[in-house]
Amino acid sequence: MWDLVSVGLTGVGLIAGSSRESKAFVSDVDRLEGYLPNELADLADNRLESLILLARDLVVHGWVLSAWAGMLCTATATAAARLGSGHLPVAGRKCPVAGRSQAFSG
Repeated sequence: MWDLVSVGLTGVGLIAGSSRESKAFVSDVDRLEGYLPNELADLADNRLESLILLARDLVVHGWVLSAWAGMLCTATATAAARLGSGHLPVAGRKCPVAGRSQAFSG
Protein backbone atom coordinates (compact mmCIF):
# COMPACT_ATOMS: atom_id res chain seq x y z
CA MET A 1 0.00 0.00 0.00
CA TRP A 2 2.74 2.45 0.94
CA ASP A 3 4.56 1.62 -2.28
CA LEU A 4 1.51 2.70 -4.25
CA VAL A 5 1.28 5.97 -2.30
CA SER A 6 4.97 6.56 -2.96
CA VAL A 7 4.54 5.97 -6.69
CA GLY A 8 1.51 8.27 -6.74
CA LEU A 9 3.37 11.05 -4.97
CA THR A 10 6.28 10.66 -7.38
CA GLY A 11 3.86 11.03 -10.30
CA VAL A 12 2.24 14.12 -8.80
CA GLY A 13 5.65 15.68 -8.21
CA LEU A 14 6.73 14.97 -11.77
CA ILE A 15 3.54 16.45 -13.21
CA ALA A 16 3.78 19.59 -11.08
CA GLY A 17 7.45 20.12 -11.87
CA SER A 18 7.24 19.27 -15.56
CA SER A 19 4.62 21.91 -16.31
CA ARG A 20 6.75 24.66 -14.80
CA GLU A 21 9.91 23.34 -16.42
CA SER A 22 8.24 23.00 -19.84
CA LYS A 23 7.10 26.62 -19.74
CA ALA A 24 10.60 27.74 -18.76
CA PHE A 25 12.07 25.67 -21.59
CA VAL A 26 9.78 27.23 -24.20
CA SER A 27 10.56 30.68 -22.83
CA ASP A 28 14.30 30.02 -23.05
CA VAL A 29 14.03 28.80 -26.65
CA ASP A 30 12.04 31.92 -27.56
CA ARG A 31 14.73 34.04 -25.91
CA LEU A 32 17.45 32.26 -27.93
CA GLU A 33 15.53 32.84 -31.16
CA GLY A 34 15.21 36.52 -30.26
CA TYR A 35 19.00 36.81 -29.94
CA LEU A 36 19.61 35.62 -33.50
CA PRO A 37 20.12 38.31 -36.13
CA ASN A 38 18.66 38.03 -39.62
CA GLU A 39 22.11 37.28 -41.02
CA LEU A 40 24.30 34.93 -38.99
CA ALA A 41 27.41 36.15 -40.82
CA ASP A 42 27.03 39.45 -38.95
CA LEU A 43 27.76 37.79 -35.59
CA ALA A 44 31.15 38.20 -33.94
CA ASP A 45 32.89 34.96 -33.05
CA ASN A 46 32.48 35.38 -29.28
CA ARG A 47 28.77 36.17 -29.69
CA LEU A 48 28.30 33.13 -31.91
CA GLU A 49 30.08 30.97 -29.34
CA SER A 50 27.79 32.29 -26.59
CA LEU A 51 24.70 31.46 -28.64
CA ILE A 52 26.02 27.97 -29.39
CA LEU A 53 26.65 27.35 -25.69
CA LEU A 54 23.16 28.59 -24.81
CA ALA A 55 21.67 26.28 -27.46
CA ARG A 56 23.68 23.37 -26.02
CA ASP A 57 22.33 24.10 -22.55
CA LEU A 58 18.79 24.14 -23.95
CA VAL A 59 19.34 20.75 -25.57
CA VAL A 60 20.42 19.35 -22.20
CA HIS A 61 17.35 20.91 -20.58
CA GLY A 62 15.18 19.25 -23.24
CA TRP A 63 16.72 15.86 -22.44
CA VAL A 64 16.00 16.40 -18.75
CA LEU A 65 12.34 17.09 -19.57
CA SER A 66 12.28 13.98 -21.72
CA ALA A 67 13.67 11.91 -18.85
CA TRP A 68 10.95 13.25 -16.57
CA ALA A 69 8.33 12.11 -19.08
CA GLY A 70 9.87 8.64 -19.07
CA MET A 71 9.82 8.54 -15.28
CA LEU A 72 6.18 9.63 -15.26
CA CYS A 73 5.25 6.86 -17.70
CA THR A 74 7.10 4.33 -15.57
CA ALA A 75 5.39 5.53 -12.39
CA THR A 76 2.00 5.30 -14.11
CA ALA A 77 2.69 1.78 -15.39
CA THR A 78 3.89 0.67 -11.95
CA ALA A 79 0.78 2.08 -10.28
CA ALA A 80 -1.45 0.39 -12.87
CA ALA A 81 0.31 -2.93 -12.34
CA ARG A 82 -0.08 -2.72 -8.58
CA LEU A 83 -3.73 -1.70 -8.77
CA GLY A 84 -4.58 -4.25 -11.43
CA SER A 85 -3.71 -7.85 -11.84
CA GLY A 86 0.01 -7.19 -11.91
CA HIS A 87 0.31 -8.03 -15.59
CA LEU A 88 1.30 -5.37 -18.09
CA PRO A 89 0.61 -5.63 -21.82
CA VAL A 90 3.45 -7.11 -23.83
CA ALA A 91 4.53 -5.68 -27.16
CA GLY A 92 5.65 -7.88 -30.02
CA ARG A 93 4.73 -11.37 -31.14
CA LYS A 94 3.58 -12.50 -27.69
CA CYS A 95 0.97 -9.75 -27.61
CA PRO A 96 -2.56 -11.19 -28.06
CA VAL A 97 -3.43 -8.43 -30.51
CA ALA A 98 -0.39 -9.18 -32.71
CA GLY A 99 -1.85 -12.52 -33.78
CA ARG A 100 -5.11 -10.87 -34.78
CA SER A 101 -3.42 -8.15 -36.82
CA GLN A 102 -1.90 -10.75 -39.15
CA ALA A 103 -5.38 -11.81 -40.22
CA PHE A 104 -6.00 -8.29 -41.56
CA SER A 105 -2.70 -7.99 -43.42
CA GLY A 106 -4.13 -9.50 -46.54
